[in-house]
Amino acid sequence: MIGFMFSGWCLSIYTEIPEEDIVDTWVSTEDPNAKIEFTEDGLKKTYYENEMTGAYSYVFVEECEGVTSLEKSPLDTVLRVVSDENKYTCYHVMNLTNERFTLSLFGRGGLSSYERVESGQ
Repeated sequence: MIGFMFSGWCLSIYTEIPEEDIVDTWVSTEDPNAKIEFTEDGLKKTYYENEMTGAYSYVFVEECEGVTSLEKSPLDTVLRVVSDENKYTCYHVMNLTNERFTLSLFGRGGLSSYERVESGQ
């Protein structure tokens, strides 16, 4: 769905993304040794130098830490990652295309950008 939001004089366009678009393996644009994999069964696996360093559950939500997705996320999408200890971290999904995936950590800002891993890598 494509929608429009008016905020003062600014016009922003947001697109609701299908959650299954995240399912794949992604490599960091900052460190080619760092990869993340999102599975169809709701797992986020992290890798460094091709060794798994963690496995977490993930879910898309509309609100996290009292902030709604529309307040900060241009795609109207928030990703919540939950660790084994039931602690969670929330990210604004800033960009998700066939080639690139960009996240911003709640409360800290900054961007983490990933590119989709091509088959065979």
